[in-house]
Amino acid sequence: MKTFENFNELLKTINHLPHTWIFTDKPLKISLENILKFNKYYIPDYIEEYGEYEECDMEESGLYDSFIECQTFKAIIDNKLEHNPNSTMNELAEAVLYYLKNDDFLD
Repeated sequence: MKTFENFNELLKTINHLPHTWIFTDKPLKISLENILKFNKYYIPDYIEEYGEYEECDMEESGLYDSFIECQTFKAIIDNKLEHNPNSTMNELAEAVLYYLKNDDFLD
């Protein structure tokens, strides 16, 4: 499993995210402050033998909550940067939070 200590670390890998889910510690805390400062983020390992990511193992462990699909996360960030190329990290986190709460993009 790949661990990201904060939102900024996760953002740095935006163009290299696999087609799986991003997880965070349980319980999932959806607030701007938690997204930016307190949440750690995890990407499950790819299990070559099974040809899939270990998403089920992470969910069944009881330690992690699913946060957002990697491709959705990338689409949110790309959309925000397309409408406002100078977006700050806070504004990008706000766009993610908006999507999580409204299932819609924040321009």
